[in-house]
Amino acid sequence: MQKSIHDALDKFEYPEFFSSTVICCGTFAEFYCKLYLQYIYPSAKLVYGNGSQKGWDIHATFLDGTTKRYQVKSLSTFAKTRTIARPKSGFDVLLVVALDAGFNATVAYMFEGESVIKLLVGSGRLTVPDREVSTRKGAVIFRSAVDISDKFFEALSEVL
Repeated sequence: MQKSIHDALDKFEYPEFFSSTVICCGTFAEFYCKLYLQYIYPSAKLVYGNGSQKGWDIHATFLDGTTKRYQVKSLSTFAKTRTIARPKSGFDVLLVVALDAGFNATVAYMFEGESVIKLLVGSGRLTVPDREVSTRKGAVIFRSAVDISDKFFEALSEVL
């Protein structure tokens, strides 16, 4: 049985775990992505960006001193268009998370690699595939994405 996100969030202290005091789809997506990254990189130091950082939302520093900047894009599955704004430059990995009306994650994608990132950056919008409707395949660039949903949900179920 899936836990309610609202029940699970009761155990977390507010400002420490959320990137913003504004609770919206994007805030939940960043929160989930940070939990996912903590799960797959338990020794990494993860920090949220703030308004002065352009192009990334979560900064990871690994034990060997290397770093990665993660941009998080979110969309509501109940939105008719299923689109996200194209990201601006300044990140190494893009994570795209779809959330339902209860702020539960329904799918997660990862884009990584310099050539893919160059294709993503720009203006305009990208249509995200709809796993429930096979004819809604989304923007062609999503063929280059890795569907990380299984590992993402595993991480969230372990932590929440």
